[in-house]
Order: sequence, then C-alpha cells, then structure tokens
Amino acid sequence: MSEFQQWALKYRPARFGDFSGQRPSVAVLFRMAVRGQVPSALLFWGDRGCGKTSMARVLAKALNCHAGPGKAAEWPCGTCPSCEAVAAGTSPDVTEIDAASSGSVEMVRERIVGQAGYGTAGNRRVFIIDEAHGISGAGFEAMLKTLEEPASAQVVFILVTTRPDKIPQTVRDRCRAGMFRFGQLDPGVIRDRLADVCEAEGFAAEPGLLDGIAHAARGGMRDAIMRLEQVASVGITSEVMWRELTGETDFAPALLAAAADGDYPGVFAELDSALGSGDPGRVAGQLVGCLADVLVLATPGGKTAHSGQALADREALAARLGVSRASAALDVLWTLQAKVRTGDPRADLMLAAAQIARRLCPPPAPDGTIAPGSSRERISQLRKALGAPSEHT
Repeated sequence: MSEFQQWALKYRPARFGDFSGQRPSVAVLFRMAVRGQVPSALLFWGDRGCGKTSMARVLAKALNCHAGPGKAAEWPCGTCPSCEAVAAGTSPDVTEIDAASSGSVEMVRERIVGQAGYGTAGNRRVFIIDEAHGISGAGFEAMLKTLEEPASAQVVFILVTTRPDKIPQTVRDRCRAGMFRFGQLDPGVIRDRLADVCEAEGFAAEPGLLDGIAHAARGGMRDAIMRLEQVASVGITSEVMWRELTGETDFAPALLAAAADGDYPGVFAELDSALGSGDPGRVAGQLVGCLADVLVLATPGGKTAHSGQALADREALAARLGVSRASAALDVLWTLQAKVRTGDPRADLMLAAAQIARRLCPPPAPDGTIAPGSSRERISQLRKALGAPSEHT
C-alpha cells in the first residue's frame, strides 16, 4: 500500500516547469541556474502559498543535480541521489531553517555562520531560511558578514519571507542581485491547476466549484489545493453544496446591487449575512475583488476568470455602474483598508457599505428635492438650462 500524501505536498512543484504563474521569477531563476550564475544571496518574498519555498527547494536541487542542466520541464531530475536527499531533508549540502520558530542569534551562529563552509566537496552549499523576518536583530547582525563574504564561493543563501519590510535594509542590500517577488496567482491559473489535480485524482468537480475555490484562495495555490482536497474527502462536487458547507457565499454582487438601488436595509442584510460566516478582513477582500472585476468588465474587452452565474452577476453590475461609479465605490474600500476609522472592523465595514450606497445612489434631500451635487441634480440643472420640463412636474 502506498503511503498517503496530502495533495498540497503531492502536487507541489518539483521542477522549474511545474510552477503555475510566477513566469518572470521562474524564467530568470532557471536561466541563472542553467548558466551557473546564481547570486550568493537571494531574497524570495511575497504572499503565502505562492511558491517561494517550493522554488527555493527546486533551485537547491538544481544546483547539485547529477543530471546537469536540462529543459525546465525535466530539471532538476528528482531521481539522482542528490535530488532525493534534498527531498528527504537528509542532504549534507542543503540546510533548511524555520526562522519563525528559531531566529535567535545563537541559532544563526550555530546553524548558519558555523556551517557555511561545510558540505560535500564540489557541491554548492545552500541555506534556505524560511520566514526569514523571524530572525532577531542580533541574529541579522551576526549573519551580515557571512552574507557579504561567504566562507566559500559555493555557498548560496536563500531568504524566504512574507514580510520583506521586516528584513533590515543592510541585508536586503546584500540580496539586491537576487530579489524575486512571488505575487498572488490569478484565479484562472489556480482554477486550471485545480482541474489538473482533479483529473489526476479522478475527482469529478463541477467547473463552478473549481472557480469558487480558486477565488476563495485569494491568490494562494497551496490554500486552493488544500480546500479542494477537503471537499473531495466528503464528496462535495458542486459549488452550491460547497458554499452551503463553508459559508463562502458570493454576497458581493447582491450587496452592490442593493447599494446601487439605494436599498440600505438590503445592503446591511447582505453584510450581516457575510460577516456571520467570515471575518471582516475576508469580507472586505471579497468586496474589493468584486468591484475590481466589475471595473475590468466595464472597460471595452475586459475579461475576468469568473464563469457561470458569478460572471453574469458581475457583467450586470458592470453594465449598470460603469467605470466611474465602480471606481468611486472601490475608492471607499481602499480608504477603509488603508485607514482604520473606529477600531471596530465590523463598524468600519458598515460605514463603508453606507458610503458606497451613497456614492452609487445619492439620497434625496430631506424636503424631497434632489440632493445637491448628485447626478440627478446636474441633470435637473441641464433640463432647466434647455428649457425642458422638470422631472418633478
């Protein structure tokens, strides 16, 4: 019986050609490895689950792969003794360190500075430092000289982090020739990879389910594959069943449609429902994502990775709001994310929702006249200038 392996690990990239998305970073690193011109210090930064650590391991394998440079789809080979040792975590040439759990100056001196000159003769000595921002200030100070002047030209340091701003500028300067950003993946890229996993596992999932998971993962491939395995384990194949189970409702189109109608009770009802099944940060992120989709669809030739009902809802909003009103609503949410107003995320979202509704559908003045500054007021003024009857007569 074969040993069970989680899908996120089973389908983790093992060669340069396995990476979905991240083309610029993958292409440059592949060329560097082929030419043997990898800098002694590299910094991989970006969001979680987007391929940083996987690329660090692939690069570490490639530098000592017995098969030598080859095509991106075939290299590193993964079958030579060196590649197998790296995969098993037993290679004397590759050291992986989780700085989040141990970032002290003692660890740096013992496991990095003290071992930077040791390894198999003729091989590259590689240090992969995950969550590098967890290294203490004293630890970075102890490591700086080694980064600047490695004990051997064969040594390569790969710092991996989600918080490049927490890496001291002096360390970032040493990594200047090897700084690579791994950004959030496009939902379409994630959806295609999920489809490949489904085919390999013999799991028949509806396209809408894959689309929903791809968007819910918010740019993270690892998170998306983990979500897919969870639903597969309980036999969920449809988007409807998945949303009912997880509470991942596509509430944003309905909320924005209510806002455009000036239906404040409807806006708050949709928001309450969404907040009941998700944290405020995720809810705000879904609203931003939906408005961004609407903005794209409102432009000529604009396309998104959505399909089915989700796409239809966003196309309807795009036709209704246009670029100007969608931009105005998006600006409200960007302001919310940049500046916390009340210290209460729920209250902040309620305030933002009300402001969006006011932007999309300005209310009438208390005396029943048209609100000053609104589109209706400007139209009314134009009617008067042209001598046309008022809309209230």
